[in-house]
Amino acid sequence: MDAVELTAWLWADDGQFGDIQVEVEVNGQIERGRPESNGRVNLMLPPDVVATIRFIKPGHLTKEVSIDTHHIHDGDFHGKQRHLKFAVVMQALKDVQGQSYAGPVGTISFDEGGGQLAVNHDHRLMRATKK
Repeated sequence: MDAVELTAWLWADDGQFGDIQVEVEVNGQIERGRPESNGRVNLMLPPDVVATIRFIKPGHLTKEVSIDTHHIHDGDFHGKQRHLKFAVVMQALKDVQGQSYAGPVGTISFDEGGGQLAVNHDHRLMRATKK
């Protein structure tokens, strides 16, 4: 019970999930994978880290979600498995030409002391920078 289980459900306008790449960055290490054929992504994140999960699909805006697993055992949650579930909608670039998200579209953490889930959304767009 010393990890956070995560399930992300992906949705894309073309209904295709095989071309989506999922990157999970923890402590500078990046692991890459693909969702299941139905768009489901299952991950286990260790405690006491901040992980960045990137959802990348050709022709769509890349989305990032930041997950801070500090304080998962605070409050009444000691010894309990934490399981997060959320949806990720991939937005086509044709709808937002020349723009990207200003940062992570979602930030998930656990409150210090109580361990309650804290979720923030930020869908602000900015002019994309060329790399």
